[in-house]
Amino acid sequence: SFEIHSSVKSFIVHCTEYKVKREWMDGLRGVVKDRVRLQPGKTQERELAAPLMVPDDWSDECQLKDCDTKFTFVNRRHHCRYCGKLICSKCGKYKLASRMNKDKVVKPVCKLCFNAYNNIRPAKANGKIEEEQDDDSDDYEDDKKSNK
Repeated sequence: SFEIHSSVKSFIVHCTEYKVKREWMDGLRGVVKDRVRLQPGKTQERELAAPLMVPDDWSDECQLKDCDTKFTFVNRRHHCRYCGKLICSKCGKYKLASRMNKDKVVKPVCKLCFNAYNNIRPAKANGKIEEEQDDDSDDYEDDKKSNK
């Protein structure tokens, strides 16, 4: 397996054989080489990569050390938009400026990431919420609203 990171989404690719992985890696290297050749001024910044989101079924409770909140139908799970951990709403009540656009705000953000990055990327009071819909719990809320 190997990781693919981009500013939009990051994920893990699993291969059944080493040969398949090598083919993927060779193809990806070619694409990156072509992009660098065609756009030499653009550099890849690892800091801007989206986090790997922990799969929903990997934990039944908030992943922050000081919290033992269990996820239920009422107490939904969320992903921290900075580290990708599964968090409860109480631990994810924070927001920060987007890594890609400082005028936009991302939430939820866990308290660990908030404490680590708030002095670097504080959320602007009038910042627009960045549209990110990769969290199943957010989709559920949207479904509830549309069924009214």
